[in-house]
Amino acid sequence: MNKFYIMIYLIFDNDAILLITVEKNIYLVNINGWEPLNVSFTELALRNNTILPKNQLCKSLNCKSVSNEKGYTTLSFSDGTIVTFILEKNNNQVNFTLLDKFNMIEKYLQNYEDSNVKEIYQNLSNYRNDYKTISLFSNHFDGVILGFHECLQYLFVRNYVKRDIIKLIPLNYYPSSLALSDQEKYIAVGTKEGLFLFITRGEENYNSCFNLDIFKGHYDTIDSIKFSHDTKKVFSTSKNEIFVWDIISK
Repeated sequence: MNKFYIMIYLIFDNDAILLITVEKNIYLVNINGWEPLNVSFTELALRNNTILPKNQLCKSLNCKSVSNEKGYTTLSFSDGTIVTFILEKNNNQVNFTLLDKFNMIEKYLQNYEDSNVKEIYQNLSNYRNDYKTISLFSNHFDGVILGFHECLQYLFVRNYVKRDIIKLIPLNYYPSSLALSDQEKYIAVGTKEGLFLFITRGEENYNSCFNLDIFKGHYDTIDSIKFSHDTKKVFSTSKNEIFVWDIISK
């Protein structure tokens, strides 16, 4: 039975592009002119040229539109790999150009000696796993993505144009969900321990210092976390709980 089904979209003028993952396969749906019968459905052959990791599940997809003919997409995989593409639409064709590819666990082990994480990383290429990873585009800073792997107590901030890690934000807990506020002054992280981590950015870029506040309430892993439209409240959910946090207005 196929376990995962994730879908995102880009709007190109009068057309729509849907990206879908089902288990380890990635599909593209091209809807031309919003006509229900004018739809093409193809499997992307990206795995055949080693761009995407083999035997790993795509755990999240995120897109960012920049024009009627161009957008970006970032895919994160269960082994910690994050891949970022440019999508460009030319007539009825969608072309993918690789911008950046890196592995969060690999980057972590370059800076820290951690035998437990090293053992996990060595086994990742041999076995398909179900680890949760997320990567999100910054909507406030060009060329920036934020991401995590559930086995690492860090939030990665990366410039996918320069292919460089801007900052590793220590969390001290294992992340399970992620959300950014409108101007990205605030970052919300849910954890496997059921904690809500509220991060405040000190200055006008991600190289600045961060303040971390920790809030307790959930009894289980926080599966989803979101800011309200006015960024004054944060919503978080676990298996049988929904919390509304009135943090920013206080």
